[in-house]
Amino acid sequence: MSDLKLYMILIGYRPKGFNTEQHDVVFRVGTDLEDPDFLAQLRSSIPLPKSVLVHIDCYAEITQADGYAVSVVRDRDAAKSNNGRKLYYVNLGGYKHGVFQEYHKSILLVLDSPNDLKQRALSDPFATEMNRDFAADARPHVDDRLKLGVDIDDHLDVQQSLDDYYIVLTPNPGGRDSILDPVVKGYMKLEY
Repeated sequence: MSDLKLYMILIGYRPKGFNTEQHDVVFRVGTDLEDPDFLAQLRSSIPLPKSVLVHIDCYAEITQADGYAVSVVRDRDAAKSNNGRKLYYVNLGGYKHGVFQEYHKSILLVLDSPNDLKQRALSDPFATEMNRDFAADARPHVDDRLKLGVDIDDHLDVQQSLDDYYIVLTPNPGGRDSILDPVVKGYMKLEY
């Protein structure tokens, strides 16, 4: 059995001139997220200058998503058992009436085709909640594509961010999605 782990990591940073902290989600493979070498490699892979302080706000070891057990291997042939299914990260964004803030929800979906991504993502309960609470006279959330209070801000085929590692998906419909119980670290510095 492999000791490799797939980590979904929320990084925070504040570039010079910004008034508020910015965030991004990254996926990396390692054996121990708190290993100093792993953290140094993670920081060096983030395309921000050394002068920008970067930290981890929270992370999750992704072992289960959307009815599938998730593992990571170095053998590309092992991923053929996925039969075309891929793991996607989706960042939903939306607004609530009377609140000066954009809400987000991260979800992981396993799909046979990216064509199903939008329909599946917008069927999430978050979308229903945001749409119900969206002001009728407000502008659409993203670039006039939808007249809804929620839309997909970003999405990513997770495999594309993993050099030399391959995701293996095994049906496991009873498992609890890993991102429902993230590890919140608060402020875990990333240094070179």
